[in-house]
Amino acid sequence: MAQQQIKKKKKKKRNRDTFIGRCKIRIVRFLMGKILPRYYDHYAKKPVDEDKVIFVESRYEKLSNNFELIYDRLSKDDSLNIKIHLLRHLFVGRLEHFRRCFALAKDAATAKYIFICEGCRVTGKLNIRPETTVFQVWHGCGLGKRFGFSCVNKEFGGNLEERRFSNIYKADYASVSAPSIIPYFEEAFGKGENNPIEVLALGMSRTDIYFDKERIAKAYDNLYAAVPEARGKKVICYSPTFRGNPSEASVPDLPDYCAMADRFRDDYVLIVKYHPMIQSVPAIPDYCKGFAFDVSKTLSSDDAVMSSDIYINDYSSLMYDCSLMNRPQLFYAPDVDDYEDERGMYFDYETSVPSKVLKTTDELIEAIENIDNYDFDRLAEFREKYMSSCDGHSTDRIIAKMFGDRVIKGS
Repeated sequence: MAQQQIKKKKKKKRNRDTFIGRCKIRIVRFLMGKILPRYYDHYAKKPVDEDKVIFVESRYEKLSNNFELIYDRLSKDDSLNIKIHLLRHLFVGRLEHFRRCFALAKDAATAKYIFICEGCRVTGKLNIRPETTVFQVWHGCGLGKRFGFSCVNKEFGGNLEERRFSNIYKADYASVSAPSIIPYFEEAFGKGENNPIEVLALGMSRTDIYFDKERIAKAYDNLYAAVPEARGKKVICYSPTFRGNPSEASVPDLPDYCAMADRFRDDYVLIVKYHPMIQSVPAIPDYCKGFAFDVSKTLSSDDAVMSSDIYINDYSSLMYDCSLMNRPQLFYAPDVDDYEDERGMYFDYETSVPSKVLKTTDELIEAIENIDNYDFDRLAEFREKYMSSCDGHSTDRIIAKMFGDRVIKGS
């Protein structure tokens, strides 16, 4: 039987640890920390456009599902002047990225409303005028791997000075998926004098689709279009997050797809959805063709979650989205000790996730074989603790908070 080879990755020297890397950092800090704010201030002398709404995507090439429902609702109101800015950080050349940053700063200078969904290098650097409201809808439910100020001095997180300089989480409001996690997000966002952000448990807009039967049916149509072999079979979805720094995101040690194929190919298909930050992924072995499929570019994360019968996670926040579907979820994390040292978790990972943590392919296969014994009571407790504000009406609450007394036509 063909076997996948698991190789230990040699750590690369970070760019900031080299002379050229340090010079580049100084240039970036000058442009983003000095020139960009002045550029914004110049255009902020003009009156605010009371109808201008800006959506900012830091990485993706189109508006992501974090904004989709909010954008669709607002776009029905012809009185609004809606703009989309795609910064494409780490995905386009440095000069092109700077061009996009400055274009956003100019547009933001007269905007009344700005939506962001993750760390934003531009809004974090600007002294946003008081007439403008910035709303952080965030892109991850629940509470898992540490981020932002919560992982300062970790290998992943950089130091406190770097975090304070970037200030990428600065906003007026942020929404999270449950009241119990508000204090943790306040810490991660660096709430304080430099970021007086108000974190609210309004729910996550993008999770409203998990309560929409028509959208769930569409997810199956999308699955069968991407993987026709899935018809008539059960679906296992494996969706690992990246390892290392986002700028050098790498694939984790993977389970043995071929061993899984030997055991399950008659009854299941395996769809693999890698994190979008991972730009180099291994090919599916020829031995597994017809059983395993890489859907990273052909199926959205929402479609993958909604159409799977068994969901295999590691540390991805999609564990929380998946809990809304009330379907078995397994956790394959052979590197849990190293991951906690490198990045850290907000909770004891092995006792808090809604099933046993699996560290070998054999353990994973055994868990799938015994999936009929899955503990749904444990999953329900997990969902109530971390997702209680996600009830299908999060978009309504976010729009109401952002726009206040203004009536949004079509709402």
